[in-house]
Amino acid sequence: MRIFKRVKLIGYVFLFFSVLHSEGSCVWSEEVDGFVENGHGVLRDTRTELKRPGVPFHVALGILDFIEAGTTKYGAQTLASSSHTAELLIDVCDVVNLQHPDFKKRYDIFVEQWVDSVQLPFSLFTFDRLAQVFHYRTNLFDVAEGSSYSKIIGKIIEEELPILRTVFGLVHDLELVYAGHPLADPIHEVKVQELKKFVDLATSLAGGPKAAAQKEIRAIVPSSQLKGLRVLSAMAHDYLTLGRIGDEVSIVMAIPEFTQVEQREAFLAGMIQIGELATNKNLSSFVRQKMPTIPWVKLVHLRDALEHQDEHGFSIYFENLVGGRDPSINFKKWQLELETLQKRIFEAKQMIWGDDPRVVFELWLQNELDGAPVYGVSARTPQSPSLEKPIKKIFRQTPLFKEDALLWGRGISGQIQVTYLLLKKLDAKIQALEMLIPTQADSRQSQKFLDGYKGVKDYLWRRLISGAMHLQEVETDLLIRVAQEHFDTPHIACFCLGLLTMDQAHLTPYHSNLFVHASVVAKFDFKLCLLSLTVSEQRCSSPKMCAAIYPWITPRIWTNLPGKSFIRLCFSEPQPTCMSSLMVLVLTSVWFKKHSHYRRSLPFIKD
Repeated sequence: MRIFKRVKLIGYVFLFFSVLHSEGSCVWSEEVDGFVENGHGVLRDTRTELKRPGVPFHVALGILDFIEAGTTKYGAQTLASSSHTAELLIDVCDVVNLQHPDFKKRYDIFVEQWVDSVQLPFSLFTFDRLAQVFHYRTNLFDVAEGSSYSKIIGKIIEEELPILRTVFGLVHDLELVYAGHPLADPIHEVKVQELKKFVDLATSLAGGPKAAAQKEIRAIVPSSQLKGLRVLSAMAHDYLTLGRIGDEVSIVMAIPEFTQVEQREAFLAGMIQIGELATNKNLSSFVRQKMPTIPWVKLVHLRDALEHQDEHGFSIYFENLVGGRDPSINFKKWQLELETLQKRIFEAKQMIWGDDPRVVFELWLQNELDGAPVYGVSARTPQSPSLEKPIKKIFRQTPLFKEDALLWGRGISGQIQVTYLLLKKLDAKIQALEMLIPTQADSRQSQKFLDGYKGVKDYLWRRLISGAMHLQEVETDLLIRVAQEHFDTPHIACFCLGLLTMDQAHLTPYHSNLFVHASVVAKFDFKLCLLSLTVSEQRCSSPKMCAAIYPWITPRIWTNLPGKSFIRLCFSEPQPTCMSSLMVLVLTSVWFKKHSHYRRSLPFIKD
């Protein structure tokens, strides 16, 4: 009975605090409604208007003060679980977004974020991204009470919003001083006047003097470490930007014909928008590294060519394109490439976030709370290996370097990608010298050149290894070994090098089929390379690839498979990982060998 009474008492206490928390939430919601009605309704009512009236910056201070008072009365977690708080934070972002660009440029240094001498993407110009966090919160995050998102918001309300309030207050005081209004505290006014002097210098100067003024500003302005706001903003923006790229691609692909000037102009306008969304300021390096098959750099270069065509000399080309005077341009082919781009983006989003981004974001936010972040932690590209000075000096004296000094100069300095052509020319020279040296009486010069060629060749292979950041170490080693062992079969070597360097010229269905054909002729064991082949456009699980590879796979395991359903899986479902494709090929060959009657019924399988 005593235990029962204790359990009953605990239940009553829990119920009491639950009711208290619920009442706190309701009272807070009512207070927010009254606060908005008394002065902030106009801010929300004008959001749908194209041309909105300006809003004084002090409005943001009033909202932050109201949130701080609510935190004191009801607690940070009560406010964190309230949708009314989210709407207030959207209002704060809205006020910042409505300020003049010159205002944001002048005071951007007050909220900038730095980690290890690297500036992070958070500023007064990115408060529109922060607004997305709260506007799309139910679509992106698990907003239930007790979730990682709710805990992060609680920390933001408790720790980061007071910092933001202090910084915004300093900005407001500076604006008052600029307008000639005295401040209530004379001592504080002296400090603000001194800060104003450095702000003016940082705004008007450039180079070293500007950097010195900025250093003084950072010494005066309190450090604004807004990690929670910054991380949430970046997470949401990456996901939403990928969706917007997909939307823009769909719009461009929906253009039915290109017979009119307006249709061609619409196509180019869409390409500018896609390229703009693909820039560094819109997509983090974390997401880019997760999507190595998407040509981000080329999309940005196309955008630059269109936006700055007069500067780069492309104006005549695009004038002819829009005017329909260049018959060599095939818009439909461009649309097909955009279709491939859209497919890759969808597959990459599925790979990172799956069907419900809330699950992945919840995991990432929990890692943030645990101090072991996953999002934003990108593999750092190692320093590209450099060619040793003695080898470089020798190589510059060789006949091969003198044949094309520009090409080889760029090659050994890392300005161009390592290609099969470069390696092939080196290999030919090495083989010729190795055969020539034993027949020479004085072979010192030839041996010196041979050492130079071998040193450069070794350097280029090391460059390939260091640059293959999108592959695992085992896959990189595998592709290097395959390319070296089958170097005299160009399609094998070129395709492996394409996978290592992500050279899109070789990662096409055409080159994939050439690779398969050459590999079959060379009796190449595909098991060496299957771990990496799915990086290419041509899926390893496609019928033609399976048919070509089938004779060279030796069955060892998994002999009891349900036939028709498994074949359907292999030839209709894209395999999400490299290892699954390897298993598909092995299992398919096993099933075919056990069920020869079914194999003969498939037209693409030859005995």
